[in-house]
Amino acid sequence: MSGVGFSSATINLYDEYGLLPDQSVGSIVNYCDTSNWGAMTRSDQYHWTVDDYSGNGSGYNLKVGSIYQTY
Repeated sequence: MSGVGFSSATINLYDEYGLLPDQSVGSIVNYCDTSNWGAMTRSDQYHWTVDDYSGNGSGYNLKVGSIYQTY
């Protein structure tokens, strides 16, 4: 992740349960590096959200080069 004045991004992983509410697996504050939740139990039914990103500039940009999921 990179951007103008970027310092961190809070990334949340959610496990999807169909009609039931999605359950948070946890959140990680990422500082331009790799985030890892460990092994996932399935190959699908997860999604990520970026709930906060911050920096010390006024024009924030968030660029994600790639996301890899392994299980």
